[in-house]
Amino acid sequence: MTRLFTKPASDHTAVQLLLRAAIGGTMIAHGVK
Repeated sequence: MTRLFTKPASDHTAVQLLLRAAIGGTMIAHGVK
């Protein structure tokens, strides 16, 4: 597990984060109404 923290964040990680944020926001928006 320590390997994950020694490597700097790559573009792939940034793309994953953006996708999760977009999908998570959509899920939250649907759950709120």
